[in-house]
Amino acid sequence: MGKLDTSKDPVLYINFELLRPFFNKRVQAICDERQLKIDPGMLTVWHLRGRIKDWPRLQRQITPGRFGLIIVDPVYKLLLLSAGSTFGVRDENSAGHIALLLNEVEGLISRTAT
Repeated sequence: MGKLDTSKDPVLYINFELLRPFFNKRVQAICDERQLKIDPGMLTVWHLRGRIKDWPRLQRQITPGRFGLIIVDPVYKLLLLSAGSTFGVRDENSAGHIALLLNEVEGLISRTAT
């Protein structure tokens, strides 16, 4: 298998699920197991459990060109953003609603790509 070109870029992790202490413990366990060290400024975490915000507004808070990777975990929570959302509550079994969500994610990628 050939080598893949990679770059070391800052990561934004949008955490809609785990409580902060559990998230921190999980990250530390992964780093310990893999013998990794996260350099200062390379991992930004938004802990939003129980405080899901309006997705379009949240996207505007992400600075273009700042992150090489944006992780939304779990992404299905974005379907539930009804307060102030353009689309209201969306159904994960609706191909149309999933397409809308993926279009929003694609728009975020286009706007924030480095």
